Amino acid sequence: KRRARERGAASVVPCLAAATDATATKDPVTEAPATETAKKAKPTPKAKAKPVPKAKAKVKKAPPVPLAEQAQEGIFAPLMIAGQATVGEPFVTKARGKGIGLHAKAIGAFCEQFAINNKKKQGFVKTAKVTGHDLGFLIPGGHFGDGMFGQQAMDLWKALKIDKW
Repeated sequence: KRRARERGAASVVPCLAAATDATATKDPVTEAPATETAKKAKPTPKAKAKPVPKAKAKVKKAPPVPLAEQAQEGIFAPLMIAGQATVGEPFVTKARGKGIGLHAKAIGAFCEQFAINNKKKQGFVKTAKVTGHDLGFLIPGGHFGDGMFGQQAMDLWKALKIDKW
């Protein structure tokens, strides 16, 4: 252990001596004008290299589930498909979302009326979601886009101000 310490100290001492010799050999007279101008001039910022953007892999959308499979999801699935074909998927999605929101409010009011705790309320909401899926209200769609009357249906939605309900 003692030898290792001696070797470590011995290797550090020449490095320190070399560093002090290098600073002592500089001429202070030639250094003074450089430092005065350096103090007056503002330091120029170094140019930073801009990171090169990496190419991102494009995620391809999976093809929509075939209509035959969607129609068999539940008893109301054919009605949802017909609605998507006529008034368009955006309108059906908004109407379905509004219905789900109103149903969640009704569940909340029921739980508040009878002092049911939040954990039980969450269970009711999850049960409603599973039941809605089993009945065919939550089919994914993806085939009809705006449908036959999609733009008119969305205009009606905005005119009736259904979003504010």
